[in-house]
Amino acid sequence: KKAPAWLFSAAELETMIFPNIAFILDGIIPVGLSQLIAKPKMGKSFFALDLALAITKGNDFLDRKVEQGDVLYFALEDHKRRLQKRTRQISPAGGFPSNLHMATTSEELGGGLEEQINDWIAYADRPHLVIIDTLGRVMAEAKPGGDEYAHATKVLGKLQRLALDKNIAILVIHHANKREAVADPFELTLGSQGINGVMDAIFVLDRERMTNQARLYITGRDLEEDTLNLIFYSEKGLWKTTTPDKLNQLGVSPERRAVLEAIGKGYTKTGKIAGALGMSKPAVSNLLKKLEEDGLIQKVKRGEYDLTSLAREALENGNTSAPTLSEDDHLNTFELDTSNEPMGEDTVQLAVTSVDDDSAVVSPPTLIDVTHTSIEDLEF
Repeated sequence: KKAPAWLFSAAELETMIFPNIAFILDGIIPVGLSQLIAKPKMGKSFFALDLALAITKGNDFLDRKVEQGDVLYFALEDHKRRLQKRTRQISPAGGFPSNLHMATTSEELGGGLEEQINDWIAYADRPHLVIIDTLGRVMAEAKPGGDEYAHATKVLGKLQRLALDKNIAILVIHHANKREAVADPFELTLGSQGINGVMDAIFVLDRERMTNQARLYITGRDLEEDTLNLIFYSEKGLWKTTTPDKLNQLGVSPERRAVLEAIGKGYTKTGKIAGALGMSKPAVSNLLKKLEEDGLIQKVKRGEYDLTSLAREALENGNTSAPTLSEDDHLNTFELDTSNEPMGEDTVQLAVTSVDDDSAVVSPPTLIDVTHTSIEDLEF
């Protein structure tokens, strides 16, 4: 008896031979539909652009090999001026690749976007990757009273089928929800979990505010779950892999890190630390109490502290990943302190904090000793 065309037996399945899974980014982004989730101002658009440039040029990305080819980048939250600025940040030497195709507008899913992608596939020489930044700009809402899960599955299922049929990768960039503490980072998807259900691979980019350290959580249908430790060089717009920052692993906030660094530089008394960092003594006392509870500092005598061996080791191993300032970084805050000895009467201390407009990365205070006369030469 002849079986229906759509049917196959387990015995037939046993003898089937399949090609290896194709990856655009080795071991991370497969052919099919993938999703990158991150909260606002985490650097996810830089991540997308950095990835796009790497694939068009055939350069490694996150220490992984790429499949070189053409990329279509829908930068739907940007305009041409910002795209040019960011591309120059990543590629300051110029030579923007002609096989990186961009658009700042698009149709919605189910309303013409699929046709736009098909048009690009026909136009491009080696179509490999489509990036949609962001999903919210192309995803129509479910009808009032409709099933959001079923809607997401149906709409995104068609996009996934397009990717698989055309042997390309499609990466959608999506915002995380507002939940702060979740046991499973993949629960941070904004909207219906039906979005996750369609994806061949899911990535969560998690960067702690006010730092450049991040983690990339990876999962997928045919992927080994993994976590990459990353660092974001905001002045260059680049994401790189790095060894884990020990202070980050210990959950040390930027404020506590600044206190530890001040103690390491010889400011061991509460008042001296407060003056060096431009903070109030009660605020510093509170931070010192928490650091002592965490075993990172020890009290030498009343009001005076020293680093423990754990803190010294963490500081020594954790400062290699700090990004350097560029001319485009803005010096947003500074405090002058003339109370710290053993500096002379003509010497003051400048505590500088920098912030990058696009990425909202704020560095911990940097302590600079300057003379009164040299202050006039500083630019803010």
